[in-house]
Amino acid sequence: MQRVSRSFKGSKLQVDYVGQNLANKLAHSVFVVGFPISLIVGMYKSNFMYLCYMLLATLGVCFVVVVPPWPIYRRNPVVFGDKKKK
Repeated sequence: MQRVSRSFKGSKLQVDYVGQNLANKLAHSVFVVGFPISLIVGMYKSNFMYLCYMLLATLGVCFVVVVPPWPIYRRNPVVFGDKKKK
């Protein structure tokens, strides 16, 4: 775990607060669209496995859209104040 954290320490992978809000909205949108579609396909085909596969595909799409720190999530970087000198 330390090796992974050291490899990402120098890179700019922080998502800002506006980006977190956008990722949250995108995740909800993917779920709201994907879950009913999977339910409809599963009921239409009368097969529970289609429903499960569509649910897994929805989760995969959500994972790819939300988890990586895409540049659209890093447009408004947080600026911290300078250190106070003694």
